[in-house]
Amino acid sequence: MQKLFLGIYGSILASTFLVLLCSYYVLSSINQYRYEQHLEMVLEGTASLLHKGISRQEEANQVRWISLASSLLDANLTITESTFSQQHKYSLKRVNNSSAQTSEKYIAHYQAPQSSLRVSIEFDGITEHILSATAFFMLNELGRLPAEQRQAAFDEMRQHFHYSVFRVPQIDLNLDSRQQSRLKNGDTVVAVIRELGRGSAFNVYAPWGKTSDALVLGPIAFFNPYPNYIAALVLGVALLIMAVVVMLIIRKLGQRLTALQASVDAISPAATEIPEQDENQEVISALSSKIQNMAQRIEKLLEEKAYMIRAVSHDLRTPIAKLHFRLEAISEKVGSDDKMVRSCHDDLRQLNLLIDELLTYEKLEATRDIKFKPLDLAHIISNQVDGLKVVNPKLNIKTIPPDLPATGIAGNEVLLCRLFENILHNAERYAKNQIAVEIIQHDDDIEVVVDDDGEGLQENVIPYLFDPFFRADQSRNSAKGGYGLGLAIARQIVLQHHGSIKASNNELGGARFQLRLPLEQANHD
Repeated sequence: MQKLFLGIYGSILASTFLVLLCSYYVLSSINQYRYEQHLEMVLEGTASLLHKGISRQEEANQVRWISLASSLLDANLTITESTFSQQHKYSLKRVNNSSAQTSEKYIAHYQAPQSSLRVSIEFDGITEHILSATAFFMLNELGRLPAEQRQAAFDEMRQHFHYSVFRVPQIDLNLDSRQQSRLKNGDTVVAVIRELGRGSAFNVYAPWGKTSDALVLGPIAFFNPYPNYIAALVLGVALLIMAVVVMLIIRKLGQRLTALQASVDAISPAATEIPEQDENQEVISALSSKIQNMAQRIEKLLEEKAYMIRAVSHDLRTPIAKLHFRLEAISEKVGSDDKMVRSCHDDLRQLNLLIDELLTYEKLEATRDIKFKPLDLAHIISNQVDGLKVVNPKLNIKTIPPDLPATGIAGNEVLLCRLFENILHNAERYAKNQIAVEIIQHDDDIEVVVDDDGEGLQENVIPYLFDPFFRADQSRNSAKGGYGLGLAIARQIVLQHHGSIKASNNELGGARFQLRLPLEQANHD
């Protein structure tokens, strides 16, 4: 439960942190993009004026003019020749700043139509120097023209500005006495204004030559980034969406658990009463209760099955013993060599063998606590091989290596003897001339491989070969077969020893059984 809680809680915390981090990154990226767009719009008009000023300069005067313009702008101004001259081109980009002490730097590139000259301005941001210089450059360009051409030139210049540029009488300006005094003295005034509902902005005022008018630039809005609480708002929305999604998942899970409850109830026998569930009980608690109830019913059924097998097996032994006794009496009258009597004795022995197999298999299934002790596995296998050679001396049985070395293992001697007895007798039952037994010792376990040269196994029966009462009639001669419990008992013994067993076909064309038994066991005497 603690692991489940930590997993769910950790996932929620990780998801929340990831959403918050992504929200902050997205918000920062949007603000950066908006800021660059703001700089680009504010500076385009200034860049167009600089291009005009530099373009009309003689090559000898360009360096001096650029130096003066850079001082007025408090920015680095450069010019380059460009082959691109077909249309107007203006762009702005951020540049890497090697100094962590200063703010980010930007470069604005401007190139007028039909011109091969490109002007580049490197600056830190929009400052009063840039705004004042913009007004100066505009008035300077207008002052060079005859009076009758100034209005048209003024209208053409304003097209490159993304904020208001106009001429107004100084008397109509809303300036304080200090600002009015500076304006009358020919100075440029940069004032910060606050517009209701729109934040702060710059207004630039410059005297229009010797007239009583003034050039006004603005309002030029300050850049207002989206506030950080938007990231918190995004986080809240994301958490709400996550809550809805989790609720839908839990609802779907609840429906599936309810369906699983119905499946569990369907397993219940009709005679078994299922406790009534409280309507307010949680689905998982209810399901847990039903599964516990089902486990108790299954355990009871298994106990009843085991009791029934033992009872039937023991009850069968009495009439079988009576039949043996009566056959002995009959054989005294008809002779012990009578064919029918011998057949009856054989059938009774087979029936006793079947009962013994059933009891053995049921006991192995029910036993959970088997005692182990150190054993020599090679010695156990050698004894079983020697016994098989006595039973069938014509069969060629070889061991690999020929003299099996001592192989220590922890196990139950009685069960291991029964295991290899069943495997070897199964191979002997179907072998034509040869059986091979190989022992391979690995670092953690011992592998035993038993091959025969019989007819082999069909692939479709191999998965069912170790099931109780299964007989591979189509791939092995059923006339030689037993009752289908020998290999099932072998598998149970291997599982009791925490090992594995599998069947396949070998190079001889017959069956191969591979057993792996671990060297260490959990329970020792």
